[in-house]
Amino acid sequence: MPGPLADLLGLLAVGFASALVPLVNIEAYLGVRGAVSTVDSLWLLGLTAAVGQMAGKVLWYQLGASSLSWRWAEVSPASEPRTCAWAALIAAVAEPSWARAASARRSAAS
Repeated sequence: MPGPLADLLGLLAVGFASALVPLVNIEAYLGVRGAVSTVDSLWLLGLTAAVGQMAGKVLWYQLGASSLSWRWAEVSPASEPRTCAWAALIAAVAEPSWARAASARRSAAS
């Protein structure tokens, strides 16, 4: 029969996996482990699950933070017109023409 260390390492691994794969449910696993574990402290089980989750989420964060420097994800000069057109569309939607007209009338009146 595995001991408390095996329970904690298994919980750490499942926590890490649940941070990477959304189908792995850490809450359900933690509930089962809390009921049948040889570890006496539920707080220790919760902390172990949280450490595993945070380690997996840090991996996702670092992957996302470095993704803009990947060669295939860089903005090429060929996509520059598309980027400018997209920025113009966002600016037009963010401030509708009626708001620009009202702002122009206010500035002309003063």
